[in-house]
Amino acid sequence: MRIIAGMAKGRRLKAPKGLQTRPTSDRVRESLFNILGSRIIDRPFLDLFAGSGVLGIEALSRGAARCVFMEKQPRNVRLIRENLAIAGLAEVGQVYTMDVLRGIPVLGRKGEAFSVITLDPPYGSPIAQRTVNALVQWNLCLAGGLIIIEHSSKDLIEISEDKGFDLWRRESYGGTSLSFFVRRGGDLLR
Repeated sequence: MRIIAGMAKGRRLKAPKGLQTRPTSDRVRESLFNILGSRIIDRPFLDLFAGSGVLGIEALSRGAARCVFMEKQPRNVRLIRENLAIAGLAEVGQVYTMDVLRGIPVLGRKGEAFSVITLDPPYGSPIAQRTVNALVQWNLCLAGGLIIIEHSSKDLIEISEDKGFDLWRRESYGGTSLSFFVRRGGDLLR
């Protein structure tokens, strides 16, 4: 895995060993950040189910103000910290070693909120929808911010419109889809 663009462009990151963690492919990651463009510059970013941290590190490389990573596997947390150091971005990354559904309330109680939230949960698991519901409940997405879910193209993840979010776009790349939900009331998409 390598950083595609920004200040750490070209740096090779370490990938997790084994089949438990599925890093976002370069193609999907590049498409995601082409869609986001300059919308991440100087904005807070949250990377849930962070794995190796490649999404959050790519965001930092491209100018995100800071990134919070959440990953429950200690070996992956070590990998995220190593990858932040490789990219020269350790000072703007904060890593939580915890289950996402337990970590979201921790962030909420701290008053944290983010302009861009990415989640890459296990495909085909109900945890994706439960995580989205928790993010909305704990108000972690700023007005105008995005919640972006990477999921199997067979799965359908939704946020009810009465929760203040709209589906902005959905893109598919073979068996992988990205669903972008925007919280009403801000200017991130302008």
